[in-house]
Amino acid sequence: AMGGAESESPMQKWGKWLGVAVGAIVFAIALYSLRREFATYNVRQVRSAVRFLHPIFIVRGALFAIAAYAALIVYDVLALRYIKSALPVRRTAFISFIAFAFSNALGFPLLLGGGLRYRLYNAAGLSSADIALTIAFSTVTFWLGVLSVAGGTLLFAPSGPAAVFGIPLSIVQPIGVLLLLVVAAYLLLCAYYRRPIRIVGWEFLPPTGRVALAQVVISAVDWLLVAAVLWSVIPLPPEHLTFSLVVGAFVLAQVAGLVSHVPGGLGVFEFTFVALL
Repeated sequence: AMGGAESESPMQKWGKWLGVAVGAIVFAIALYSLRREFATYNVRQVRSAVRFLHPIFIVRGALFAIAAYAALIVYDVLALRYIKSALPVRRTAFISFIAFAFSNALGFPLLLGGGLRYRLYNAAGLSSADIALTIAFSTVTFWLGVLSVAGGTLLFAPSGPAAVFGIPLSIVQPIGVLLLLVVAAYLLLCAYYRRPIRIVGWEFLPPTGRVALAQVVISAVDWLLVAAVLWSVIPLPPEHLTFSLVVGAFVLAQVAGLVSHVPGGLGVFEFTFVALL
């Protein structure tokens, strides 16, 4: 690792510092924006709201969170089925939970989640090639969930995003259709194209149609469950604040936090979510 660091080119070093600088700027802007959003509230009001929140809402949110992590574990179970690994489900579940817990909490999911998976799967006996395929498979599953849930929200509940971004429904809904078409194209490819695909020197077979469909379903369920965690702690949601609107806002906020490269999307996720709602 030290030798690799010493052999880095000046461009790579500057690139790392640029990434840190951009993340810091985005974080500062998010905090400033959050401060403006909550300018009319004080800490006493927030404490009071939390104190009088009925315990059933907290319990319900915790149950949704547990169910969401169970769905995340299926990501790795499907990935190991794809590579035809005989690793026991119990061991797979442990590795998956550890990797997702760290990457979701600290941010940089591809870096932290991938690194942890490599170490843990390597200790379990998987080859480097199989580990790389497992990580790539889980990443594809993750984005299939983003595309399917975001596409469905934009298509069937477009009024919220249209109002926030100030664009007509005639534009929002076609974007939703486009996202769903990408998912449909992936399913068709996996169902009917059974020859190896070569990308950047890597050769792999697409998963079967059944496995691909399972990817879409479990990732969509995962996103819905995590959005339900926030939905469940809203004591008396107004009539116009539908679950579909919360799901749409949640997915867009999560993507914004991911793209920002701020650890855990801190500040970026919160501001985007609050602004969209």
